[in-house]
Amino acid sequence: MATAAAADKQRVAVGTPPAANADRDRAIAAVEAEQRRFQIEQQRLAAEERQREAQRAEESKKLEMEREKIQAEKERAAEERKALEEAREAGIDRLMNLQKDCL
Repeated sequence: MATAAAADKQRVAVGTPPAANADRDRAIAAVEAEQRRFQIEQQRLAAEERQREAQRAEESKKLEMEREKIQAEKERAAEERKALEEAREAGIDRLMNLQKDCL
C-alpha cells in the first residue's frame, strides 16, 4: 500500500480532481491485487514443483534400493550355483577315486 500513499502525496501536490483520484486509487488497488494473486500463484506452483521433485527423488531412491536388492540376489544365486557346481565336481572326483581304488 506504499504505492497508494505515494499516489496520495502526488495528488495533493498536483491538485487532481477527487473523481480522478478515486479512479486512480481503484486502478492501483486492482493492479496490486492482481500482483498479489500472481505472486500467490507463483508460490503455489513452486511448492507443487518442489513436492513433485521430492516425490521423484523418493521414487528414484526406491528404484535404486530395488535394483540393489535384485543385484544382491543375483550375486547370491551365482554364488550358490558355483558352490553347487564345486560340490558336484568334488562328488565326481570322490566317485572316480573310489572306482580307481576298486580296480
